Amino acid sequence: MSRRFYTAFELRRKLIEKGCEPALAEEISAEDAAESERREAAIMEDHIRRGRESRLIGRSLILYELAKRGVTTDKIKAALDRDYPASEENDVALKLVARKLMAVNDLPPDKQSRRLAGMLERRGFSAEVIARIMNRHRLDKFSE
Repeated sequence: MSRRFYTAFELRRKLIEKGCEPALAEEISAEDAAESERREAAIMEDHIRRGRESRLIGRSLILYELAKRGVTTDKIKAALDRDYPASEENDVALKLVARKLMAVNDLPPDKQSRRLAGMLERRGFSAEVIARIMNRHRLDKFSE
């Protein structure tokens, strides 16, 4: 198996895929609950940090990706509130739009808006953040 950390859910699934009996996989993945909790917390912290700082994705995409890895929604929401508050989501979206604007600068304004809004939606930003960014983008276009 790879060097990345696995949640208990992922470890169980991976062991079964490699041919381990389901009962044994369950026993192995549940062996050390405290270590599993620490590992899960580290996974969430790292995933949120990378999502916010380098991947520039929204809170809902992070929630989706971590839930897919078997982390409970309550734990994810608590970690998001702590490590990536909703108030920071706007700033992350602005960074992403600034990066993307170079690629769509030649397009007509309506096409730019559609592409930027679609990108923000695919990246997991909330509708409120998208609306705020798009309003700001339109105002900037009119002021030029």
